[in-house]
Amino acid sequence: MVTEKRKAENEKDADKEQTGEVIIDEGKQSGDEEKNVSVKGVQKTLYRRILDLASETGRTVGELTNDAYKALLSTASGAKEISQHLVEGAKQASIQSIDNITELEITGPELKEMKRKVSFNHIKKLEISDISDEDFCSIVAGIHNVDELTVSSKVKKASVLKVCSFVNKIKLE
Repeated sequence: MVTEKRKAENEKDADKEQTGEVIIDEGKQSGDEEKNVSVKGVQKTLYRRILDLASETGRTVGELTNDAYKALLSTASGAKEISQHLVEGAKQASIQSIDNITELEITGPELKEMKRKVSFNHIKKLEISDISDEDFCSIVAGIHNVDELTVSSKVKKASVLKVCSFVNKIKLE
């Protein structure tokens, strides 16, 4: 029957020598996209398992291989897309650190120009003006070791306290 014929074809293929080459027969087969392709260098144990699977499912090694290649390409494409999203996310998540300044006055629009989160560290006097609570929360990642902090009164005190550590004095103006 058909299954026995396919099994015989698969067993014949399994006995071919493996040299690590891909050989494409330019003579077209039944479909425009189908060509005879010999892939050499496949591990014998893997190929025997594919033969067994083909025999069990009543499919040819070629059909199983086509499905496997499609799955591999789909997975690789998806992995590439996910990788690109991770890199983009990492870039956006990176924090700009502003450190070791005696006195700094900065506005909300100036902070927005940095296009990423900002952390202020070891500053004696820091003033953040002209900024909304929403912008403050989305831009300011941390305020650490600041002697005196003055923030726009548009920003909620709770929003400021969430990002502060070792701040001696906080004023909302």
